[in-house]
Amino acid sequence: MLTLSKIKEVKGLFMKSPWVVQLDEFRKKDFSFKSIYEDMMERHHSHTFAEYQEKEEIKTLSYSDLDIMVKKAANALSFLLSKTKKDSFVGLSLKNSPEWVAVFYGLLMAGYNPLLLDPSKKSEEINDIMKTAGAAMLISEGENKDISLDDIFNKSYEEIKPVWADKFALHTSGTTGSPKVFVYDGVSMSSQLYAAREIVLKNKMISMNDKGKRAKIIALVPFFHIFGFMGTFLWYTYLGGEIIFLKSLSSEDIKNTIINQKVSHIFAVPLIYDSVATKIVMEAKKTNSEEKLYKAIDASISLQKSFPVFGQWLAQKVIFRKINKNILGLSLIFMISGGGHIKDETLRIMNGLGYPLYQGYGMSEANIVSLDYSKKITDRIENSIGKPFEIYSYELSSEGDLKLKGDSLSIGRMIDGKLIKRDKSDFFDTLDVFDCLDNQKLSVKYRKDDIIVAENGENYSPFELEDKLSSPYLERCVVYQDSVDKKINLLLKENINTDPYQKVIILNETKKNIEKLPLGIRIDKIYITTSSLPEAIGGKIQRFKVERMIKEGKIKVEEIEKKNKEKTKSDKPISPVTKDIIDIFARVYNLNPEDISPDTQCIQDLGSTSMDYIYLVNEIADKYGIVADFEHDAICETPESFAEYIENKISS
Repeated sequence: MLTLSKIKEVKGLFMKSPWVVQLDEFRKKDFSFKSIYEDMMERHHSHTFAEYQEKEEIKTLSYSDLDIMVKKAANALSFLLSKTKKDSFVGLSLKNSPEWVAVFYGLLMAGYNPLLLDPSKKSEEINDIMKTAGAAMLISEGENKDISLDDIFNKSYEEIKPVWADKFALHTSGTTGSPKVFVYDGVSMSSQLYAAREIVLKNKMISMNDKGKRAKIIALVPFFHIFGFMGTFLWYTYLGGEIIFLKSLSSEDIKNTIINQKVSHIFAVPLIYDSVATKIVMEAKKTNSEEKLYKAIDASISLQKSFPVFGQWLAQKVIFRKINKNILGLSLIFMISGGGHIKDETLRIMNGLGYPLYQGYGMSEANIVSLDYSKKITDRIENSIGKPFEIYSYELSSEGDLKLKGDSLSIGRMIDGKLIKRDKSDFFDTLDVFDCLDNQKLSVKYRKDDIIVAENGENYSPFELEDKLSSPYLERCVVYQDSVDKKINLLLKENINTDPYQKVIILNETKKNIEKLPLGIRIDKIYITTSSLPEAIGGKIQRFKVERMIKEGKIKVEEIEKKNKEKTKSDKPISPVTKDIIDIFARVYNLNPEDISPDTQCIQDLGSTSMDYIYLVNEIADKYGIVADFEHDAICETPESFAEYIENKISS
């Protein structure tokens, strides 16, 4: 008999997300990579697996096409690795592509464990990681490859019977030392897949595009990074999403791909979002509309507080439509920042524009640990990473240390080719310290081995200090503590297109911001550079390398004064060059020479615009018949500093 309760039960099943249904059924199966792959192919064989650009044409592959590629790769690798012992690790060093996915599953199907490698690393680094993992063979398009894509896909091999391996390994980003190799198996990955159920029950937007169809996610984070591997590749292929592969990682290609191919999901490292937010602010500065932008964002946030779903749609598609069409388009409905610290201002700007930007937390040793998937904008802009997923047990000490236990953690670490297994009964110490917010969600404070210790003994997050010292004119801002004298130093990395005027603005802003730092923080030295900085996976700065490279001269820096000079009358005679430059100042700024002193600052004191400054620089250069390279040689703002630069230039 069809009772009311039965009707409700049937109705409830139809209302469940297909993701939830799939994960509920998967829970009853063996947790292994073999199960993951076979279930994926059975459910999604006719769906589109990938979109990619070939020349000027957008091409697609179905999951059936992927299955053919995987089996071809497995046949090839079984033959090419015939002298390599089954269940061994094999290096996989390729950029994100359909071929990467095919080779990954092909290795497992042929009985080998993939070791995920960063193809941008030098040969020596890759060799060191392979030695640690005990990997004898390398699949790559680089110089030291043992097997190439051409070997795998452009030749014929005998068909094999699958003999599935069930592990893979990845290496840490190495922000504070040498990379380490951690191993996961099918159980740990299957357990992590199941965590998606918790998210989609609360926020279905993670599983669909803006038309209510299957998600289209861009493959932005490399698959050798735990965030790219789990968050983009494994979650979205197993659950039947569509992966959009990039032609290149240039900002223009990323933007055009997102807009033209109507990407619905972006999971990326903070640097990507910080760069977008900085660009928006810089454009507003150019048109003197910065204040107007921030007022509009504040109004949008207020609207979204009252109407979370409608307000977000209205902000993205209507209020900021003109800006968004040229920034990241109008199709994005779910964005995650992970792999590092993101600026508070970035969260406000992106969410204010109507782009729902959430923050997650994970690490190479522990998988994806948490995600704040709240639909409330107040949660999204408070820099919360949410609570650890229900698949984890966790402890938070009184000091905020986070420790985890659960099947999703790595099963162990490779050392000299041997797997040193983790004791599953022990809690894993993340070495990260958190604040527990009012809603019991967590916010990252700092990493134990990457803290700044002030003179008063207080611990500070370098991210917290960098946020206070950053400027939209800067590419990066790095605070680090000298390992010898324990002094706190600041390194400013200029944008490529920084002009002399902007350089002076940067320094003025920095000096003002230093005064706002906590009382215990004293900046000993300020450096400015145009050199490349050492980055780990995901764009995180390797602070221990910054200090060493500056001391070794591998990062070319210019040291600048911490404070503006006190303006006091001096009996020191004014040099002829300084007097001439005072006259040029007077002419450019339409003032009497008597109103200008050797230490008059053209920006702070005279309100110089960028055009004024460029005109001033050109006038001075013409006067002395030189090519003035103020951008790279000096930071000049006063007649005295210009005169010193000119005198040095002439004498050399």
